Amino acid sequence: MKLATVAKTLVGGVFAVSAWSAQATPDVAYNGQYTYIGDFKPFPGVPNNERLGRSQQAPGFPSGPFSDYWIFDLDPGANAQGAFNFNPFSPLGITGWGGGLYNVSDFTCGAAGTVCTPGTIGSQIIAFNTAPDGINTTGATNLVPGRYALLLSGNNVSSPNQTIYSGQVSFLAPQVVPEPASLALFGIALAAAGWSRRRTAA
Repeated sequence: MKLATVAKTLVGGVFAVSAWSAQATPDVAYNGQYTYIGDFKPFPGVPNNERLGRSQQAPGFPSGPFSDYWIFDLDPGANAQGAFNFNPFSPLGITGWGGGLYNVSDFTCGAAGTVCTPGTIGSQIIAFNTAPDGINTTGATNLVPGRYALLLSGNNVSSPNQTIYSGQVSFLAPQVVPEPASLALFGIALAAAGWSRRRTAA
């Protein structure tokens, strides 16, 4: 289920997404490496969001280094702006918190929440910015339609099988801005309509 429960600001096609409570239950839980988030189809001015997280549910979260890849499709009618915001649970159970967004190929995916058949992780599109306190990772970039991998990585220093992180992804297609030529034709049409009305009145 796609949710629109985050605050957003649209300025020149760029939007900001506020963090949601890390204690909320994710809509898509981690079910193993390459868990499929879903297919996003944002419309201009209407954000398409998904909350997700890794918890004590199977397959659990062993202590030690981890690299979690989440797979998703972006399928709008135009390029979309993407934002990613994730927070480790409190008390902090992760060190070296980070991640990024990657191109992928040859992944076969089913329903959201299931694990995709492994393919190839390609080039990195964006490296997420990590806050100095290590509890917030965000990023935003323009994306074209296609399949992508979201990476969240770090070192789990808490007890095995404890809930560790949650967050959200959000996508927004840019507003359609009329081209100058279209605006000019529209202006001519308005002028012609006004001239016609004056002739009729005369």
